[in-house]
Amino acid sequence: MNRQIEYQCNQCKKLRMLLISDAIELKSFMHDVGTIEFVDVHECINNKIKASLLYVDTHHKVRSQWIIEAEENGYSDAKLGVDMSIPVTPKADLPKIQIVPTSDFGSFNLKGFKIKDKLRQCYFLLNENSKGEKIKAISPLKFIEFEATIAPEIDKKIAELWIKRTAKLIESVPILEEIVITFLPSYLDNFITFEPKEREINELELLFNSPISVIYTSQNKKSLFQENWKTICPDIGSTGYRMYYSILRECADELEKSIIDVYFQIGSQYTFPYFLASINELISLDLICFEKFEFVTIKQPDN
Repeated sequence: MNRQIEYQCNQCKKLRMLLISDAIELKSFMHDVGTIEFVDVHECINNKIKASLLYVDTHHKVRSQWIIEAEENGYSDAKLGVDMSIPVTPKADLPKIQIVPTSDFGSFNLKGFKIKDKLRQCYFLLNENSKGEKIKAISPLKFIEFEATIAPEIDKKIAELWIKRTAKLIESVPILEEIVITFLPSYLDNFITFEPKEREINELELLFNSPISVIYTSQNKKSLFQENWKTICPDIGSTGYRMYYSILRECADELEKSIIDVYFQIGSQYTFPYFLASINELISLDLICFEKFEFVTIKQPDN
């Protein structure tokens, strides 16, 4: 079963909707003022891409919205929506959130980063005073600025591909949870030396969608894997088998769970990059189903 969040953009008048699985506990995303902050990037009036900052209550009603417009030199000031029912104001100074990475972060290739998120109005900082080569990237709509510090021997052009892709994903997800950013250093540290391929891009997308997207499978598929895993996945070995089977067991019986919840359920003895790679492989083998929730237009404005 899914719940839905609907709203009408105050500028373009499109009716937009986001479906969310009942398996997602929205209260965990709630801010002190009793609302959950969503971002909806969409084509608005005059075919301009804009971002709606939505503040949603526990009944899935949009209580207020701000509009931020992408511009060539950055972004415009947030504009107050006409249907404000609770007071929400942009932060004068963007707060700094110090990221404590997971224990498997070795800091071999990635030394630190600073992510300026103009949508959610904050900085994410990892080892702010780290030494190394500086590289920068800006997301397509210029809402996200990503500056990373990398080891001097790393190919800067390859590393820039990674942070550009990361900035684009941060800009596009409906909800960005701090826990996702805590897993990011370990993943980038593992892969930033290699040019990103489709597999790694898919895994990065899984990471950023992990709190609000769900995976599930059936008992039949779990049994199929259990009985034929050496044929289906001949290269994974016994460690891979335990990981794959643990994931299938957690979301069998069509039981929807967020990717983050599954990771914590099976235990943190596995590194998160390895876990993401396993999820991605199970999806590609059609052994688990993956549902990503995002805003869609359900009604165009009346002419």
